[in-house]
Amino acid sequence: YGEPLDIIVGGAGGIGSWTSMFLSRIGHSLYIFDNDTIDETNMAGQLYGVKQIGVNKAEATKQNIELFTDNKNTNVFGLYDENSPTGPIVFSCFDNMKARKLMFEKWKAQEDRDIFIDGRMLAEIGMIFCVTKGKEADYEAELFDDSEVREAPCSFKATSHCGALIGSLMVSGLNNFIVNKKLGDDFRDLPFKFTFELPMFNFEIPV
Repeated sequence: YGEPLDIIVGGAGGIGSWTSMFLSRIGHSLYIFDNDTIDETNMAGQLYGVKQIGVNKAEATKQNIELFTDNKNTNVFGLYDENSPTGPIVFSCFDNMKARKLMFEKWKAQEDRDIFIDGRMLAEIGMIFCVTKGKEADYEAELFDDSEVREAPCSFKATSHCGALIGSLMVSGLNNFIVNKKLGDDFRDLPFKFTFELPMFNFEIPV
């Protein structure tokens, strides 16, 4: 797929911890943002070991990447805020809409933006958005306020197999985007939206 890319990853929890590992295996340079600390409830769905309880999630993800791969190009930061950087390729793995909106607005403001990939999860339900130039308004229609979401326990928000699947699909979306850009044609499919419900094995790309 060409040279390794610089990729910004927002969130290193139920989706981001898996996604970051998959991206690092390819060889990309990561800039991971997360100010949360690992606790016992995170063992249900996030890529951490029990001995990492109490460690910052971004730092723990970096530790795991260095343990399982030869990739040393992982940079970690705390809270993603108005002063945080953006880039042409951004992965939104947050568990809240406020951070998601901020990361998207910063990406949208760039002239050289390439792709914004957003993953969302609730237990065994997943949703992935691959936003490219011209799809910004479609994505904005999928944003809402955090107050509209009923709070659920962390152990219900995330399961390992669902988080890993979402991360895999997000990385596949990036790979397809890169191939299409290199070839100058839509050689691979890159749906704007992809959803699945694992209990019913329902996988859908809305028309």
